[in-house]
Amino acid sequence: MSSIVAYSEKDQEIYKVKKGVYQNDWDDSIKSYKFFENELCFHDSILLRGNNIVIPQQLCKSVLDAAYQGHPGIVAMKGRLRSKVWWPRIDKDVEQLVKACKGYTLVGLPNPTAPMKRRELPAAPWIDVTMYLMGPLSSNEYLLVVVDYYSRYKEVNNYKNITSLQIIKMVKEMFSRLGYPISITADNGKQFVSEEFRSFCKECNIKLFSTVPYWPQMIGEVERQNRDILKRLRISQIERKDLKECLWEYLLMYNSTPPYSYREVTV
Repeated sequence: MSSIVAYSEKDQEIYKVKKGVYQNDWDDSIKSYKFFENELCFHDSILLRGNNIVIPQQLCKSVLDAAYQGHPGIVAMKGRLRSKVWWPRIDKDVEQLVKACKGYTLVGLPNPTAPMKRRELPAAPWIDVTMYLMGPLSSNEYLLVVVDYYSRYKEVNNYKNITSLQIIKMVKEMFSRLGYPISITADNGKQFVSEEFRSFCKECNIKLFSTVPYWPQMIGEVERQNRDILKRLRISQIERKDLKECLWEYLLMYNSTPPYSYREVTV
């Protein structure tokens, strides 16, 4: 925060905006600010637009780089920034940064649309969750992806041992932090249809739903999430980054990005 104050005091645009706000003297070079003059105010030397901090020009690149950790797409990155900060060219700057990323360019092609049906949105978080195994990866590991249908909160864990007992151990740790869901939707992998996993769900009073064989798109939310994860894994290979660190960066980005409002969950 101290750096924002220091750079704001030296920023010529913000200086001109201050004259506009307090003296109604709007220079032609700051027309993009004048459009929002009723939303602008100062707290000490920091310019605010509503509840969002207006970032001085010299700090914009640092803020963009920080928001791009985990390689969010254009829409997610805009949403992430708009919840906290603003400057007049913010959308254009986000688009230029993402499109200039080599890794995003290579893996950012549109995905084909999967068959869909509608599923009613749960009434609250952590009521209905879905889980799915990805792999094997190049490291001979598997990823267990768990997504909350309501909030889109996501957890990803990597394992080499993917038995039913290992998955039960993982979800026990997760449920100790987040509580028991009412239902779990999983694919028809042997780990989820095993007697051990079914017994575990019954003991915890969790309804277990399985997808229709040969139609994994029934859990389309996880299928879509998996495509996002695979893009990040490919980026980690392209940029020669550590796989786990790249995955952690992605989850930090994903779970800290404001969710969009949905009436229904597409599955």
